[in-house]
Amino acid sequence: MAEGTSRRGAVLAAALMAFAVTAALYRRAVGLPFYSDDLLQILWVRATPVLDFWRSVSPYGDYRPLQFSLWKALQVLGLLQPAPAHALNLLAHALCGALVGALAARHAARPVAVAALSAALFAAFPFAVDAVAWASSFSYPLGLALALGGVLLGTSGPEPSRRNARYGASLALVALAGFAHEAGVAAGLAAALGALLLARPRSSGRALGYLAASVLPLACILRFSPAGTAYSLAGANWGDSAVVALQALAYPVAPVAQWASRGGLDARLAMALVGLAAGAALAACAHRLAVAGDGKSTWHLFAFGLAWAILWSAIPLATQRFDWLRDPPRVLYPSAAGAAMVWTAGLAGFAMGRRAAMRVAVAAVVACAALVPAAVFVWRSMGLYARAGDVLWQAIRAADGPSPVLLVNLPGRITPPTRMYPLGHEGVIPMPPPSNADLLVQVHTGRAGAAFERAAGAILPPLPYGVELAGLPLMADDIRAARLVLVTAYRPDGTMALEEAGAVPRADTTGAPLAQLGDALLLLSADCHREGDRITLTTTWRLKGHVDGTPTVFAHLLDADGRLIAQADGDPIRGLDPLAQWNVGETVRDVRTFDGAPQGPLTVAFGVWDPRTGTRWPAVDGNGVRLADDAVRCPVALPGE
Repeated sequence: MAEGTSRRGAVLAAALMAFAVTAALYRRAVGLPFYSDDLLQILWVRATPVLDFWRSVSPYGDYRPLQFSLWKALQVLGLLQPAPAHALNLLAHALCGALVGALAARHAARPVAVAALSAALFAAFPFAVDAVAWASSFSYPLGLALALGGVLLGTSGPEPSRRNARYGASLALVALAGFAHEAGVAAGLAAALGALLLARPRSSGRALGYLAASVLPLACILRFSPAGTAYSLAGANWGDSAVVALQALAYPVAPVAQWASRGGLDARLAMALVGLAAGAALAACAHRLAVAGDGKSTWHLFAFGLAWAILWSAIPLATQRFDWLRDPPRVLYPSAAGAAMVWTAGLAGFAMGRRAAMRVAVAAVVACAALVPAAVFVWRSMGLYARAGDVLWQAIRAADGPSPVLLVNLPGRITPPTRMYPLGHEGVIPMPPPSNADLLVQVHTGRAGAAFERAAGAILPPLPYGVELAGLPLMADDIRAARLVLVTAYRPDGTMALEEAGAVPRADTTGAPLAQLGDALLLLSADCHREGDRITLTTTWRLKGHVDGTPTVFAHLLDADGRLIAQADGDPIRGLDPLAQWNVGETVRDVRTFDGAPQGPLTVAFGVWDPRTGTRWPAVDGNGVRLADDAVRCPVALPGE
């Protein structure tokens, strides 16, 4: 009775810890739109019959029929939308953490503490971000949950009357893992190892049954998926891949290797030394009790966790080619379960024996210290995704009108300024090729051709992070093909937002001009208004003659005494459309802003000047009267005016 109560308490502790850590670190993912690989996958699932999922691959060549079938069920229920899809990933990730904790608790003297620790170590695994935050990566937590469930059922050792039923259920889960993700065929071997190392009693016959359970999904992968031809041990960068896998296993101490690499030590060597040293220390802690006869289960858990991590890392690393500085390390997601078990077994082994109370306290401090860097890494990464997600949502809303909208400088990839781990990609990838703005809008609104994206890196300000821009380089014709031009504003505090830059209206604006600047440029309209501490100047121009050189626009914010407060100088449309590239006769609307404007009466004085000579173009009003300082003045309208 006491053992059953302790086991139930351990399961509850694992579940609470896994869901709490997942919610704390990943809750912002629920507010993200679909992005990156999600876009093509979602469109394909919506248009594809369920049976085709089981006999064909996705646009990326993935054979994951179970995931796509579950998505189809969401579509039927009207729930194949960003928030439910992201929430499903988070639930699956938390479930995996709970299963890892429940499995570890069966092989420890303090099951409740071990369950909570193991669940937390898994849930905070730093290289899981792109598997949890990308809706299209649902196959990773889904496949892992099935594999863990199969092992848990197969090693539970219930009374004989229920043993066969649980074995049958575990076989089914192991088989389904291969249909959730191609690497899920490893679930059969993982469950076989569990039957040999963790089950009570151990059974080689059942181990063979688990191997057989993966034959069907493996046969389907080899039949339908081009990934089947990759099972040839033809992967590249074996040395890098091996050290990256070691980093995933020893992630709690990996920041130490990063610190060492900053001192000049090669990052790969530093990680290898730190990782192997940590592994040896954990193995010694777990094995110490096994030799003494007090903790064989703990040693078996360590051995199983190590074998699990090696197995689930080896398959993708040996059969796929990776550029570790650019490819998201989500393939290592399943190995996180092994890492959690290895660290739990080592720390549990350390906490047992003489002076147990002191050892438990030290182990708790070490565990918390090990989790902090990982939690910071995940939190920082999710912060970058949340910022990029805000911009993508703004793009989706902006395209809900007359088409098309040109979106300039959407983030394709964002990289933090400093690394926390010595190897692998760090950052987020919201809009890599072949995802694009057209797909983004189409997936969320059903409108095709409503938006397109271009890159103009020359107008980027200095940034506190690295940004690779989405889309082809901007051309003048792109501006003229759009109804509206929006530019992503990257701010010094790390935030970003889409802001209107202007447009080249297709219909001419009629009416007498407000002013003429030089011999070639007519000002058709001007508006200045305030929103909070931001002043927006919107002007409409028409070119009546050819422009030589590189003239540009100046715009000065002045107070009531005419003193200069701020400037927004530069070429029209946020610097994207210089006057010299305008076509004679066309109309251009330009929008520019002043931030941090003080209260009180303000005026914007603007005009055209030539940087080569430092002189302003002559400016006259609609009656031909020369304007003071060759500048048009536009009073800022106060709120409510």
